[in-house]
Amino acid sequence: MDLGNLAAFGTCSLALTLSACTAQEDTGGETGTTACGVTVDKTIPENGSTDAYYRASVEFWLSDPDPEGDPTVTLSGPSGDVTGATWISDDGEIVRFQPSTPLDPSTEYASKLQYCSGDAIIGFQTSALGTPLSVDLVDRTFHLDLTTARFVEPATFGALLGMYLNVDILVGVLAADPGHTLDVIGAVTVSDSDPPVQNFCMPTIAFPQADFSEAPWFRVGPVDTPVAVVGGSVTIHGLDVQGTFASDGSTFGGGVLAGMIDARDLVGVFGEIETPEDFCALSETFEAPCEACDYDGGDGSIYCLSLVADQIVAPQLPGVTIEPVELKNCHDGCKDTSGCP
Repeated sequence: MDLGNLAAFGTCSLALTLSACTAQEDTGGETGTTACGVTVDKTIPENGSTDAYYRASVEFWLSDPDPEGDPTVTLSGPSGDVTGATWISDDGEIVRFQPSTPLDPSTEYASKLQYCSGDAIIGFQTSALGTPLSVDLVDRTFHLDLTTARFVEPATFGALLGMYLNVDILVGVLAADPGHTLDVIGAVTVSDSDPPVQNFCMPTIAFPQADFSEAPWFRVGPVDTPVAVVGGSVTIHGLDVQGTFASDGSTFGGGVLAGMIDARDLVGVFGEIETPEDFCALSETFEAPCEACDYDGGDGSIYCLSLVADQIVAPQLPGVTIEPVELKNCHDGCKDTSGCP
C-alpha cells in the first residue's frame, strides 16, 4: 500500500501532515475549522512514521471529547482491514484501536478515525521488530532503562514518579528455545553508572521462566523486584516485563513494564513522604488515586498505584554478563554486610 494513496478510506485527502476534514469542508491538507470544534492533537504512531511497533495500538489524541460520543478507528494493511477493537479513555480524549493479532513487521498501514469532525487519516510503516531471530540470544545482556519509557499508568503522575524511580535493570538470557520458553536473570545497576554496572549489593532477580511461544516476542514475570530510587530502594510488586528482540540480537524494543508500588514502601525513602497517606494525597492531586494493594501478598489496603510503562528500548551490552547474587551479599563496599563470614 502506498502511504500517499489513502483515498480508499473516504472522500478526504491527506498530505503527510495530519488533518481532519468533512464531506462539506475541504481543509486543503491543513487542520482548519472543524464541524464540532474537536481536533486531533497527535497520534501514536505519528503520521508518516516508519518505525511503528508491530504489537502496539494506534491512538488518536483529541483536543476535547467527541460530543457525539461514538468515535471509531479502523486500520487497513496490504491484506485489507485489520480486526481489532476501539477503546475510548475515561475523559474521552484518547481513542485507541487495538489489533486482535500483531501486525506484520516492515509493512505499511493506514488508519482512519471517524468522529464528529469527519475523518482523520494517518499512514505509517512498522519497524523490522518481529522479524525472526537470526542469532543465538544466550549470554546476551540487555539494559532496560525506565527513564526512557512513556508512563501509561498513572498517566498524569507517571512523569513525576519516574523522576524518583531511578530504575535501571539488566536482563540476561541464560537459555532460549524459540517458540517455547526463555530463561532470564535480572540485576539492578549501580545508580547513575555509565556504562551500566551491576549492583552487587542487591540480589539478582530470579525471574520465572519466560513465555517465548511467539518469538522473538517474550514475556517474563510477575515477580517482586527491588529497584533503585532516589534515596534508597523500593519493591515493584508483581513486575511483568515484555518486549521483542531484534533479529540480530542487538536490542529488544516495544518493551512494556508493569507492576504495583505500595506507598508504605516509600516511607523513609523520600524525605517529604512521612506516611503512606502523604504519598496518596500527592498522587490524588495528579488525578491518580491510590488503589487496593491486591498484588500477591498484599492486604487490600488502599495504598497502592499500578505502574505501566511502555515504548522501552533495551540495547544489548556487549561483553557484559550478570553474576548471580544471593539474598545476603558480602562484596566489599556494600553497606550491609552483617552476617558475612
